[in-house]
Amino acid sequence: MSCFYMNALRTAWRVARNAAVGCCSCGGILCAAIHEPLASQAAPTPPPDLTAAVAEFGNKYIARRPEAALVIGVYQNGRSFVQGFGHCSTTNSAAPDAQTFFEVGSITKVFTGVLLGRLAGEGAIRLTDPIRLYLPAGTTPPQRDGREITLVDLATHTSGLPRLPGNFNAVATDPQNPYAQYDQKTLFASVGSAKLSTRPGQTSLYSNYGFALLGQLLARKTGIPYDALLAEKVCQPLGLTNTVVALSPSLEARLAPGHSPQGKVVPNWDLAAFAPAGALKSDAADLLRFLEANLNPARTPLAAALTLAQQPHFKKNGSAIGLAWQIANNSGAQPIYWHNGGTGGYVSFMGFVPNAQAGIVLLSSYGDVWAGDRTLDEAGMRLLKLAARSAQ
Repeated sequence: MSCFYMNALRTAWRVARNAAVGCCSCGGILCAAIHEPLASQAAPTPPPDLTAAVAEFGNKYIARRPEAALVIGVYQNGRSFVQGFGHCSTTNSAAPDAQTFFEVGSITKVFTGVLLGRLAGEGAIRLTDPIRLYLPAGTTPPQRDGREITLVDLATHTSGLPRLPGNFNAVATDPQNPYAQYDQKTLFASVGSAKLSTRPGQTSLYSNYGFALLGQLLARKTGIPYDALLAEKVCQPLGLTNTVVALSPSLEARLAPGHSPQGKVVPNWDLAAFAPAGALKSDAADLLRFLEANLNPARTPLAAALTLAQQPHFKKNGSAIGLAWQIANNSGAQPIYWHNGGTGGYVSFMGFVPNAQAGIVLLSSYGDVWAGDRTLDEAGMRLLKLAARSAQ
C-alpha cells in the first residue's frame, strides 16, 4: 500500500506551489501508512509502564514545541486515563485536558465510514451502489475499463479519483483557509470531468476528494446536511456530544489554537464541501468513548454499523482498509485499526486493538505535517502497542 503520508505531503506542496495554497490534500487531512506488527502477546518481558511512557513522550514533544497543547488518552479494558502537556493557549497557561478541543482532520473519515455503514444497515443505500445514482441529474461520473465508481470504492480510497478535484485550485484562493469557498455545487460539478488514475476497486490511492464526495452524496440522498446527518446517525446514538463540525461559542472557548511548525498561531479551517473528509473538532473524552464503542460494538446502538466499518473491504499486500479504517494485519500479529489526521495547525492519531481491548488518542495543536514530521504518528503506534501489551 502506498505511503499515504508522503503522497499527501507531496500533493500539499504541489497545491501550495500551483495555487499559493498552503494546505495538504485536506490536511494532512492526511493518513500515514504505518504497518509495523504488534509485539507478540507471548513476549516474556514484563509489560511496560505505560503511564511513564506517555509522560516521557509528552514532555519531550512539548520541549521541542513550547507553544503546543498535547493531549494523550488511553483506554484499556473499560478503564481510561488522559494526560495533558503544554498549555491551552497564550492566555491560558493551564495544561490541556480531556475536554480541550482540537481539529482532528482525517479522523473525520472514520466517522463518515460509520455513517455509510449506518445508512447501509437501514437499507437507505448499498455499499456497492454506483455513485451515479446519487449525483445530480445530468452528471456523468467517470469510468475506467467499464467499471463504475461505487460508494465502497470512495470509502476505501479505491475509486481512482485524484486527491483533490480538478477545479480545486481555481476556488482555493485563501492560503490560510483553503477549503472555505469550495461548496457542494462546485464539488458535484467537478465529477463529470474527473479522470481516474486506476480502475475502480483495483488500487487504494488516498483521496480527500473521494471522501468529500462520499459524505456529500449521503447528505444529498437523505436530504440532510452532512453535519446534521452525522450528528443524528452516529454522534448522538453513541453519546458523543463534543464531536462536531461547527463549534458553539461555549465549545469554541475550549479550542486550543492551532500552530504552524514554526510555532505561529494559524487560523482554523472551514472545510465546507470537504467536511466529510476532515472537518470534525473533538476532545479526548469523546474520542475515547468512540474507541470504546468500536472495541465493544455489541454494547452500542450502532453495533451493525461499527462492525461493518471495521470489516476489511479492500485487501492488498498484507494490509486492509475498512470503511476508512486503516487495518494493519501482518502475519502472526494482532490487527491494528487506526487513522490519523492533520490540518493547518493540528495533528492527531487514533487507534485500537480489538483483541487487547486497548485504544489510544493523541491530539496536538501543532501542524507538524507541514515540516514532514511524523513524530505523533510514530508515537501513537508505539504507545498503542504498549497499551495492548499492558492491557493483558
